[in-house]
Amino acid sequence: EGGNLPYFEIDSLYAQPGGHDSMIFNAKTGSMEIVSGNNFLSFDNAETFNIKYRYAFENCLRGIMWYVSRVKCDMSNLLFV
Repeated sequence: EGGNLPYFEIDSLYAQPGGHDSMIFNAKTGSMEIVSGNNFLSFDNAETFNIKYRYAFENCLRGIMWYVSRVKCDMSNLLFV
C-alpha cells in the first residue's frame, strides 16, 4: 500500500541498525532506499537533500521545493553547500 511517512518515523522505525534488511544510496535518483520485509521506502536524508540542493544551485535553478508532512525534525545538520 502506498503512502508517506515523515522522516522522523522513517529514521526511528527503519533507518536505525536492525530496522531494515537493506539500506542503499540510489545514485540515479539521489535518494536513499530501504527494504524491510515487504516494505520499500525511498526517502531523502540530510546528505541526499544537499545533493539536490547543490544540483539546483549549480544549474542556476530558481528555487527548490521541499515537501513537509508532519514535521518533527532537527534541521541543524543540513549543509546547504
